[in-house]
Amino acid sequence: MAKKIRKAYNIKWDTDGATYKECGLPRSVVIPDSVSDVEEEISDWLSDTYGFCHNGFATNFAMEM
Repeated sequence: MAKKIRKAYNIKWDTDGATYKECGLPRSVVIPDSVSDVEEEISDWLSDTYGFCHNGFATNFAMEM
């Protein structure tokens, strides 16, 4: 059975000039099923999970076999 995979990518973290690597931040992540498809909820989840604000991201919804 195929499973829906949701990713946030091209995340533009607000790091005050530090690199993403220095801060341990990913450029893309799989969004858990417990987070709805609403952009605001994904945004809140990213900030809550990683402890950094961001200035935008893109999403990709695909099916995994």
